[in-house]
Amino acid sequence: MNRFKQVYVLYWIIFILITIGFVWLLVDIPIILTVWLILNGLIFSFVLLRRDLKRGKPMPLQIEDVKEHHHQKLLAQLFGQLDQMVMLINQEGQILFQTKAWTKIFRIGVYGNLKVNDLRGAPTLWASINQAIATEKGNQCQWEFDKRTYQSTLSPMVLDKTFIGVLLTAIDVTKMIQLEKIQSDFLADISHEIKTPLAAILGASEILNQRERKLSSKQRQEFQTMIASESARLQRLIVELTDLSRIGTHGFQTLIKSKFLLIALLEEVLKIFQIDQEKKGIQIVIEVPSTLEVFADRDKFFLIMSNLLSNAIRYTDQGFINIRSEIKNQSLIIQVKDTGQGIEPNNLERIFDRFYRTDMARTRVGGGTGLGLAITRAIIQAHQGTIQAQSELKKGTTFIITLPHLR
Repeated sequence: MNRFKQVYVLYWIIFILITIGFVWLLVDIPIILTVWLILNGLIFSFVLLRRDLKRGKPMPLQIEDVKEHHHQKLLAQLFGQLDQMVMLINQEGQILFQTKAWTKIFRIGVYGNLKVNDLRGAPTLWASINQAIATEKGNQCQWEFDKRTYQSTLSPMVLDKTFIGVLLTAIDVTKMIQLEKIQSDFLADISHEIKTPLAAILGASEILNQRERKLSSKQRQEFQTMIASESARLQRLIVELTDLSRIGTHGFQTLIKSKFLLIALLEEVLKIFQIDQEKKGIQIVIEVPSTLEVFADRDKFFLIMSNLLSNAIRYTDQGFINIRSEIKNQSLIIQVKDTGQGIEPNNLERIFDRFYRTDMARTRVGGGTGLGLAITRAIIQAHQGTIQAQSELKKGTTFIITLPHLR
């Protein structure tokens, strides 16, 4: 109780005592009692007026109030500078402080403040907050909002052994979860790719090693051919995985660029697929200027054209394959077009994914690993270029490569 209140109480005690004395001792002199009552009425009115005036004005801060105000302002500035998702909730479930990251996620607005009820939009987070406040213990939770996934930690705030609230933090783990899924799918695909040829090799080897089984020369030749074919597929898989890992890890550091004639490189690539081309009777037409030079990593560019030509021959039973190039807007544009079976529209966007195949059965026969186009895109991106595919079912596919060209 402050000094003013003490004087005020003392005054009323004296007033009551004197008034009682006047009533009992001066009952025959009413004018004195009247003046006394009027005087005290004026004093009482003045006190009420002064109190109302004080209500309309801020009370002067005491030293403790100044310190508390300073701490509140400091905390507000601290929370305002943080980019992370941090929030302080008191024991009554009210938000005391919050960073701007929360308002951005819940789309409150630049100058708006998040209310605790706004968190109901994330039911898992809402339940964890209520649990932390009710039990006065920390917990962790993973919650979703607006197609994003967040990981939160709720820590109890204790001051002088008294629970005062919960400190809530959150981080966006959407990309991390996506990467974990990609990694899991990738490992599953690798296991599947290795398991299939290994099973074929082991099965053929066991049959060949069975002495009680009498095999003809033709049958033995078939099993030996199977072993050689599946072993070659395993070798290709390991080489392609190694290439893909190097490109994805080191990027430009693996590129050894030099100038070379594109037509000369294409002629070398064609020699590799000459036998496959002749078996299918496919015509390959090259429309590339004899003087056109490319500034790129020659070995990796050789791999690009090998992968594209291999796919074109594999999926083209009749017709032709056309390779042409042009310089447009300081860019080198190379097109590889075939008249093959084409790609369905819903598969077109996924053909560059690792291990993805548009026709599983046909690719098995052709010996593909599903990594060729993924490696091709990775190499082209390392050269700061792009690759896209255009296709129509039963009419063919065109791959378009665009690279920066240095004259």
